[in-house]
Amino acid sequence: MPMGEYQPESERINESLKSLGLTKYEALVYMALLQVEGATATEIHEISGVPRASVYSVIDKLIHKNIVNISNTTPKRFSAVPPDEAVRSLMGTIKNDADLALNVLSNLYETRQNRSEGRQEFIWSISGQENIKLKLKEALISAAKEVFLMSKWDFIEDSLLNTLYELNSSVRVEIVTDKWEKKIPSNTNVLLLKEFNKCNAKIANSASGVYIIDKKKVLLIMDSESDEADTSALYSESYGFVNFFLTYWNFVNRHLKHSHETEIISSD
Repeated sequence: MPMGEYQPESERINESLKSLGLTKYEALVYMALLQVEGATATEIHEISGVPRASVYSVIDKLIHKNIVNISNTTPKRFSAVPPDEAVRSLMGTIKNDADLALNVLSNLYETRQNRSEGRQEFIWSISGQENIKLKLKEALISAAKEVFLMSKWDFIEDSLLNTLYELNSSVRVEIVTDKWEKKIPSNTNVLLLKEFNKCNAKIANSASGVYIIDKKKVLLIMDSESDEADTSALYSESYGFVNFFLTYWNFVNRHLKHSHETEIISSD
């Protein structure tokens, strides 16, 4: 009786062997050969249930994968390599294929990066506060030189403060916000604007804000008053998009530093 008809575990084992690169027929033949010291093609057909016409082609593939041996007898007999050797051989093949794929794909990605460096013109839309927080944290952590941000204290304290503490001490940070109640991160200047909400109506809600990283990346968050899920953001490395917000930042920052409504505190 073919093994597939009486072994309840065969389907699960087949799936495991598929993950190692074996087809269904290859898995059935290999498992059949584990049950005997050596078998002819006819016996393999009878034990495994694999169609007689397919047995030889399947065996050839298993020999090529180094998990089946062939004798020099007549008729030819076939035997399975011990499972530990077979699995090790299959895993080695998978690793070699994965390394090759990684190398080729990395080259393609790096080529694209080099072509588009400094010329990225996409503006991405992000929805939902959690997705936005993750993107903002990723952008902040990547900072190499400087970070400018304009946001309410509640959002900074809730979502950004720990990340700001973790920034490299060489990264200069400037923050415009409505208040500050914790230790100021190193190399950071905070501009406290008493009438923060009047500075820009678009950043009146808790999560709203403008975040500029290394003068190369901008994240603009537009909060929803009714539902966090409706919060949306725009992210871009586009020169035009970034330059627009840099110009805006420089104008606002220069004005605030000379305003009697602003208090400047720093980590120094």
